[in-house]
Amino acid sequence: MARIEAFGRGSERPIDARASFQSARGERGSTRSTLLSGLVNYRLGSYSAAEDSLQKVVAKTPDNRSALRTLVSLYLRTGRTAQAFEVLEVAMQRAPNDPLLLQSAAEVYLASNNPAKAAEMYERAAALDKNNVTNRVRLAQVRLASGDTARARAIHNRCC
Repeated sequence: MARIEAFGRGSERPIDARASFQSARGERGSTRSTLLSGLVNYRLGSYSAAEDSLQKVVAKTPDNRSALRTLVSLYLRTGRTAQAFEVLEVAMQRAPNDPLLLQSAAEVYLASNNPAKAAEMYERAAALDKNNVTNRVRLAQVRLASGDTARARAIHNRCC
């Protein structure tokens, strides 16, 4: 197997990602290792394994935003919009002002063909995280797709 390397923040020294993962897995059954397993499996496309791990994390720590957001993305990616809405509803009750969660909510609304609600979520996310250009660009795209070119252009001009 090839060695996986990543550079640590602010460091030129490579970090062995596999060793880090294995050390976290050494804490067998810990929420941290289960979350890491879920996130890695999601990124690798092993959605069933990712879902199992992420659901375990949410069962142990219901307020884990990372697990909730990843579950929403996983359900969207696998075409299970109804389940994405269920997780999103719970997550929004627990963290209604999390900009990344609002961004996930916008994606769920877009997938369910509700661009007006998606725009509302992107607007809320953009207001909470003024440095995140992605939310503003996506809001402009939603406005443009719904035929509101004047607002789309205004949003784009303000952020880009």
